[in-house]
Amino acid sequence: DARVMTAGIIAAILTGLVCGIVPGWQAARVSVLTLLKDGGATSTARRRGWRSVFLTAQVASVAALLVVATLFIGSFVRVLTADLGLDRSNLIGVSTLTGNGPRVAEFQDRLRAIQGVQSIAAVGLSTPPLVGPAFGGVYHDITLYRPEAGTGAAEMKVFTYAVTADYFEVARTTFLQGAAWPAQRAPDTSLVPIVIDELTARKLFGDEPPLGRLLRERDSERVFTITGVVPHLLAFGPERTRESSAYFPLETAGRGWVGFFIRTSVPAGPVAREVHETLLTMVRPGQWPEVHVVSEAFSLLTATRRFNGLLMSLFAVLAISIGCAGVYAAMASAVAQRTREIGVRIALGATVPDIRRSVLAESGRYLLLGLAIGLPAGWLMSRSFGSIFFQVAPGDLEVHAIVAAVLVIAGLVAALIPARRASRVDPVVTLRAL
Repeated sequence: DARVMTAGIIAAILTGLVCGIVPGWQAARVSVLTLLKDGGATSTARRRGWRSVFLTAQVASVAALLVVATLFIGSFVRVLTADLGLDRSNLIGVSTLTGNGPRVAEFQDRLRAIQGVQSIAAVGLSTPPLVGPAFGGVYHDITLYRPEAGTGAAEMKVFTYAVTADYFEVARTTFLQGAAWPAQRAPDTSLVPIVIDELTARKLFGDEPPLGRLLRERDSERVFTITGVVPHLLAFGPERTRESSAYFPLETAGRGWVGFFIRTSVPAGPVAREVHETLLTMVRPGQWPEVHVVSEAFSLLTATRRFNGLLMSLFAVLAISIGCAGVYAAMASAVAQRTREIGVRIALGATVPDIRRSVLAESGRYLLLGLAIGLPAGWLMSRSFGSIFFQVAPGDLEVHAIVAAVLVIAGLVAALIPARRASRVDPVVTLRAL
């Protein structure tokens, strides 16, 4: 983009001009007699003052940038490690057009025979979680309420999945209470078993035990009996609105969309290709099965967050590099300008550790002052990004402590070379030059 490149070039030129103003102004005010007398090796208090201001400002700027970058990185890490309510590793999601009944069993038998397939479960009505939001899909929702609560009872809209009883084992969804319905159960047209998530249980029952309780579907005669409660399913990724979900037997859902969750014992990519080839030989003309690796669907749903995380990681590395370079350059300059002073101190009895501690202490003062300014500035900056952080707060003390520790350690390491150089000044050479 030409505009971005032009802005970058202009910013670089202006930075060079602005940062050159003070050194140029200082150079123009240097006394020739002082230079000839001191050999250019002394440093005036005014120069030291300007250097302190600039180094402190640099450390403060780096600290503020690091706070914001670390919060973005922390958000990214929390997104990747969020509990989705299922295990997305080695999992394949299939969306296809099949009817219920014997056809589903036929598909399962054929897919189960593929090498690397560990287990398989059918998913109807709604497209399998994560796969649908990432690659497009259909969703079916119903409104549930407690029939015994009477008029004005609390109700809740939930996304529904019609599944086989082994779905929870394949998805590796743990039960908080109860269990799934038996795989072989006696037909009962009056009560349909249902598994609800913890959000539904909390809203409809509060602290009351939900197991064995009845739920009715709004605008329908269907009545459900609760057999289990599972964690909330983040079917649309960790950063989407928390939609509730419920599960009931596939055979009660009628004919329609049916997909599959396939757990593999090997990496899912190669198995997914073979699953797709197998399905192509089974579907009716005009049908096109969609086969996706669930971890890839998750990557697609979190693509923006991953990009921001990578970008901010690069900014963080750049900021630390700039901070270290600034501390090193300032302390190296200070040591060079104080060569005579250091030589005299060594001649008068100062030890090597004393000299190193003096240089490191000066660096530490700059670092602490810069942090005292930069950390609050970073907090103020990060407040404007608060709405896009995930499970981190702008005032997170852990983040600020990490930034402070990293900058102090990096800054002192950068000052270590000038400190060692200062301790190696030869007092004899210094005294002869006086």
